[in-house]
Amino acid sequence: MNELTLRAVWLAMEAYKDDPVEFVLFENVPRIATRGRQLLDKIQAILAHYGYAFAETTHDCGELGGVAQIRRLY
Repeated sequence: MNELTLRAVWLAMEAYKDDPVEFVLFENVPRIATRGRQLLDKIQAILAHYGYAFAETTHDCGELGGVAQIRRLY
């Protein structure tokens, strides 16, 4: 994740500001929570400005859907 992500989030929020989408989903590796903390904080601020809530969670599709890949994602 890099500064381009901030621009993309802002552009998406502006594009849909008159008819907001129900949710926005970002998926990354768990280490992003520490390694990319500054960017996550900025993304959260942008989303909050447009009225979105922000939740930081992890999931494993192998556990959720019984798929072969076992990999925890953030």
